[in-house]
Amino acid sequence: MTTVIDAIIFRGSEVATKNMGYQLPELVRQFPNIKNVHPGSINVRLSKPLYGLRYEYTTSPIRWWDAGPDQWQIEIFSFLEIKFEYPIDNNTLYRAWLFDCHNSGYHNNPLFHEIIAEKIEGVAYDKDCRVHLPF
Repeated sequence: MTTVIDAIIFRGSEVATKNMGYQLPELVRQFPNIKNVHPGSINVRLSKPLYGLRYEYTTSPIRWWDAGPDQWQIEIFSFLEIKFEYPIDNNTLYRAWLFDCHNSGYHNNPLFHEIIAEKIEGVAYDKDCRVHLPF
């Protein structure tokens, strides 16, 4: 069974763009499935909330350098493999993951999520997309 939820891409704070390079080596060491992801995330606002989300993998605490305040952070990250549909008018599905950064303001937010995937050309803010969940 698959659940499909409409969403819209929005501009986040670009923290993932600044910091994924520091996080990725350890994230990939712990969860090799994401070894080919682009070092940044796509922020989406879902059209309906996700409650009680169960992730397929959660890391142990990872120490990483936060380029914003220039300090070390310790954080846990969770992943759920999904299909990301963008643009929605040509039904292209990309292998992707919901990426839950436990220190993020989006952590446990049922409407706002970060998505990581290989580089997807043409992703733009305020554009519609769809998230295909494995349940």
